[in-house]
Amino acid sequence: MRSNNNSLYQSISSKLLNFEDIVNVDSKLLKTVLDKYSTEDVFKASMASSPKVKDIILSLIEERDSTNIRKESVPISEIIKIQDSMIQDINDISA
Repeated sequence: MRSNNNSLYQSISSKLLNFEDIVNVDSKLLKTVLDKYSTEDVFKASMASSPKVKDIILSLIEERDSTNIRKESVPISEIIKIQDSMIQDINDISA
């Protein structure tokens, strides 16, 4: 793709395509995005992520009150929907 359409390649390669890629996002930008979501949604998004991603996310929201978060099973479809929304917000801000 790079040799056929360099501008398209650059556009795609600058986008976050996978939730695990947030480890490469500037922490201030990531915090800005996370602040748009409820604590429960952020917690849900972290449920299906690696320990490294989970640590980064939870460290950025550590000042929030998390005592009322329900720690129950969440359908993977709901987790992916929240993650996709966060990825879209990060891509929109960094565009």
